[in-house]
Amino acid sequence: MSTTDPTRADPGEAGPAGAVPDGAGEDGSELRAGPDVRSWWRRSRLLVLLVLLVVLTGIALAVGRGGERTGLLDPAATDPSGSRALAVLLTDRGTPVARVVGTAAAAARVPTSGATVLVAEPAAVPASALRRLARLGGSSRIVLVGADVAALAALGVDIRPRSPAVQTRSRQPRCALGAARTAGSVQLGG
Repeated sequence: MSTTDPTRADPGEAGPAGAVPDGAGEDGSELRAGPDVRSWWRRSRLLVLLVLLVVLTGIALAVGRGGERTGLLDPAATDPSGSRALAVLLTDRGTPVARVVGTAAAAARVPTSGATVLVAEPAAVPASALRRLARLGGSSRIVLVGADVAALAALGVDIRPRSPAVQTRSRQPRCALGAARTAGSVQLGG
């Protein structure tokens, strides 16, 4: 049986053995050509460009933030747990600020008198290292942030807390000082 459509052939028609007519699948069904690259690009270019823009923005943000320091009371950190603003204020008033990691390095860099050593996480410092800091002598000061009884005992200080720690909260500046308004809110206790 023959059809009037020349692109469709009757599977029973004579022809070379195993040959499949043009435009037909092996089972005799009609095959359609898929979309070419040009028509796909016309339909999908907005989506592709948006995905590319999101990826490039993410890369730019990651590269831009690569040098930013973070850390509890780190004098170079500008995040909420850092102390960059305090370090700038102290330096502006003539007090040098240096970041030192480790008690041995702190003991080596601290002059014999007049220095203040800030220990941001005394619970993470071994008792032997705290005792080494206590031997700095002179008019050196050691400031422990959130020290527990064990850290105080390691320094040879007989102080017992009277009340639980004060909860911190965000506070807005309540003065007309321009620098305070520019700095914005701060996390403080009390």
